Amino acid sequence: MGLFNKSSRHGSSPMNNSASWSHTSLRSSNSFSSDESPTQAGPQPLVSPAYEDVPMWNILPSYQLYETTFSQHVEPTSDDNLHDPPMYEIASGPSSSEEGTHDGDYFLQPANRGVFTRWENSVLGNTHKLKKLLSIALHHAESLRIDIKLTRKPCQIGVAPDVIDATKMEFSQGDSIHGFVTIQNVSKQEFSYEMFSVLFEGRVSVNGDDPNKQAVFYKFLNMLDYKAAWTPAYFVGDTSQTTEIDPVDGSNLMLLSDKKFIPGVIYKKFFDFTIPEKLLESACEIHDLPCHCELLPSIGLDREQFLQSLRKLREKSAASPKPAKPSFGIGAPPEPSATLKKPLPTSLGRKPTPKNLRVKDFSFPDTSVSYCVEARIFGRLSLYNKDATKDKDEFIILKDSNYPVRVIPKNTGIRTVEHERAAQHYYDLFVREVKACIEIGRSLDGKSDNLARRPSVLKNKQLYTRESFEDVTARAQESLMYEIFLPFKKKSLTQPAKVIGMLCAKTPKNEYVVRYQPPYTYQPYTKQNVTLGRNFTVPLDLTFLFVENSGVNPKTHNPPDIRSVNVELVLCTYRSRKYPIPVEFTKHMQFRNKPSSDSLETYVMQPFSTYLAELSKLSERYTHQELNLDNQMVMDIKCLANILTKYNSFKLDNVKCDVQGSWKTADTKGMKFLKKIGVSINLDGLFNKEVNRLSDDILSEAVCLVPTFQECIVGRYYYLSLQVKLLNNDSLTIKVPLRIQN
Repeated sequence: MGLFNKSSRHGSSPMNNSASWSHTSLRSSNSFSSDESPTQAGPQPLVSPAYEDVPMWNILPSYQLYETTFSQHVEPTSDDNLHDPPMYEIASGPSSSEEGTHDGDYFLQPANRGVFTRWENSVLGNTHKLKKLLSIALHHAESLRIDIKLTRKPCQIGVAPDVIDATKMEFSQGDSIHGFVTIQNVSKQEFSYEMFSVLFEGRVSVNGDDPNKQAVFYKFLNMLDYKAAWTPAYFVGDTSQTTEIDPVDGSNLMLLSDKKFIPGVIYKKFFDFTIPEKLLESACEIHDLPCHCELLPSIGLDREQFLQSLRKLREKSAASPKPAKPSFGIGAPPEPSATLKKPLPTSLGRKPTPKNLRVKDFSFPDTSVSYCVEARIFGRLSLYNKDATKDKDEFIILKDSNYPVRVIPKNTGIRTVEHERAAQHYYDLFVREVKACIEIGRSLDGKSDNLARRPSVLKNKQLYTRESFEDVTARAQESLMYEIFLPFKKKSLTQPAKVIGMLCAKTPKNEYVVRYQPPYTYQPYTKQNVTLGRNFTVPLDLTFLFVENSGVNPKTHNPPDIRSVNVELVLCTYRSRKYPIPVEFTKHMQFRNKPSSDSLETYVMQPFSTYLAELSKLSERYTHQELNLDNQMVMDIKCLANILTKYNSFKLDNVKCDVQGSWKTADTKGMKFLKKIGVSINLDGLFNKEVNRLSDDILSEAVCLVPTFQECIVGRYYYLSLQVKLLNNDSLTIKVPLRIQN
């Protein structure tokens, strides 16, 4: 996809360096997974249902299918799919035939290809860059109609499908997505095409200033159903049946080998997908971070899916009770329909509006993580544009359709203490590398011969998995409590305020985990066993210590009284501007309960902005080689220095404060006092008002807090801000981490 330049610090083969950094997963309809290289064996199926529950026969992709999908470049070449594929024979040593020799790996060195095609360089990996026939020749695009339906069970020949409205459901790992695609040529002439594919895609998109080009578009999941795509192979649901026609609706189950859609014929293809448990490790190919390979929750609103849903609703609402049968042909463009003359409805509340897509999840307005079943028909530009010749020909999308699927993963990104320490240690090592490069530049300015060199890549990997004895000892001695201090002052009308004591609040460094709550407009696709609750208690240990020589007698002055405890839920959504995030953000990087600025910006963005500014000045005088910098490291520094953040906070009403008695003396002098408070929090009533809204209210939005997650481009984390208010109106605020998981 060419989104990021590839110059990995971890090292990679020359073949990997020639393509973009992100990998996608290729899967057939039986949920088998394979790497980007067809020669490598994939893992076992993610879900193994009973044999009687799988009424379909799965096959390996044919040679012709491979050549017309995965191996196709963006620029088309002459096809040679009419001939039989090469014979697969048992290797018996080097051959001396005149046809040449092979290394036993056909896919890497086929007879008619010299270079292996990665997924990112294929047509299917660059669909977001391809032109659409709709913008080139509207009358041609109207000749095809394509529709996607989802069903409760796998489709079978001769059995009426149980169609469901999956736009109001939430899917998770292991859930199966079944359905069918119908294609119809409503013109009077045959319609030629080159490729037809059905995929289940997961993608992160960031809209830029140009409405026709997205600033960031990253496909982290790409599952191709070979059975549903075009292939000369013959698929049936039962070996005893030889018909190509489904008796249920008379549709044709086979796409013609000459790649043409006959007028008036309805073509239908069945598809089946299974949502994987996690992404392939190649999803975070450059940095190889474990949490970046977890499945992402749907968040934000995908612009393309939203506009397509608006278009479908507009066509449906504008359809007459007795629509006339289309009678136009490719050679005679029809008059633009009345529906196309109307402006597209906006997302400001005008009807028709797909309310089921409008979930208020507090994402960036221009950022989305979305999943969909996508069906696409590809063709050549030269057939519809006279200026395009065979030498400058390219593939275009003749027609496409998508069915949005909302995915909320289960147990996203569960982190242990060891994982948190390893991630923090990896970040600390990266900071040392950056500082070492800066020290090299400073040494060069000072003409010093003793130049510090940063550790090698191999050394960094060893340090990531095995900490030094000093680091282990230091982390073992680290406090297991969050604590924050507040000077308590005695105020007077005639004299300035005087500090008479110090108030300290402590709470364990625990991450509180609560159950994910779906928006009121959605329901789970499958029944789930609820194991997590929505209520918990945060213990607070308060300590008050009188200051000696303050002129206050502890026997006549009592410690400050607690008036109330207020709780706010704070969520932070962060996003990279362009490059993949090179580290995992730990709790220590999110906040540290410091009295001053205490945020991700303070602990990550501001330091790396300083590093970037100094390295930029040094690079004006010295080359990257002299500073021991590489391109990937520069991109990583730029990424962390320019991260965007968005904060939202909500005051929690369902909070109870249990004060366990009065202040108790903790020393013999009567200078130190202790008190314990239990703050009970329940998140069930956070958005109760949303349930009372009318479903017909076009302005209503279902509020949703998606599970905590981290990914290469975007992420979300939560924390609670507990504010202890005193009678003199002073307040002390302490933060604790919160995780929402499904």
